[in-house]
Amino acid sequence: MRTCLTLIAFIFFIQPCGGGQDRLLEFRHGTIIAWLTAPSRVIIVADSGVKSEVYGKLSEKACKIVALSPDTIYFYTGNLAQVLDTRTNTEIFSQEHFAREAYQNLAGKPRSYQKLVDLGTEFSALVRPKMDEILKIDRDPSQRVGLAGFASLDELNHPRLVLVTIPITVRNDGAPASTEAPKIFEWPSNKVGTGLTEQNMPVLEFWVAKTKRAKSAVAKFESSIPTLPKRDLDVYRLISAAEAALSWEKNDPSVGPPVDAVVLETGTGIRWVKRKPACDPGEI
Repeated sequence: MRTCLTLIAFIFFIQPCGGGQDRLLEFRHGTIIAWLTAPSRVIIVADSGVKSEVYGKLSEKACKIVALSPDTIYFYTGNLAQVLDTRTNTEIFSQEHFAREAYQNLAGKPRSYQKLVDLGTEFSALVRPKMDEILKIDRDPSQRVGLAGFASLDELNHPRLVLVTIPITVRNDGAPASTEAPKIFEWPSNKVGTGLTEQNMPVLEFWVAKTKRAKSAVAKFESSIPTLPKRDLDVYRLISAAEAALSWEKNDPSVGPPVDAVVLETGTGIRWVKRKPACDPGEI
């Protein structure tokens, strides 16, 4: 039997920009691939790369998937994920901070799909005012994307995945750009998506395996199958797709290895397949 999978791939470029007279901001983002394998399994994979385009700083590693609880995951993408003030090298905005605050505000609610939607709503209410502040001093707001995702087990112990997109309106009358009402929706398990930009196409290139390099990468993965745990072959296939895409996109300084992968599944909740040691917070 062939399993129907949903593929979501999000890739965005870091855009450094200035605001005011001398304030320079650095916008960071994430690269996420998520599969929803209906009805009992969600797989989320992320690369680790972030690189400052300001002053030629060296590449860094980021934790782009965050466990908010034993059964709830937050992941980020979009280039309004984090903003740094390069004069002081301090963080002045973080979607992850607001995701954690939103989760704590709803901690008393029982686990359910509605709670997951409420989490997206609460997150949006917390994050939009700060996004609006950042947009006022951003010289290139048309390049910004507000996007996050939450996955959790529902009241029937089934994994669900909700995306939160926050549109940004850039006015032509000189008024500052601003956020608009968020779109909060569940990604359907019977739909194949390719994300918001074409930079994610290398992942799909691996999956359809029609090009020479994709056929080679797929053959390499298939040769490793005997050494992999059978329960996670679909996870490792996605990891291989992400790693192949990263190897083909070496000129993009905003993405890079290693790849982290987590599974949210009926019965066990969150189970990490690959995780950087620096991103392990210990017991939640």
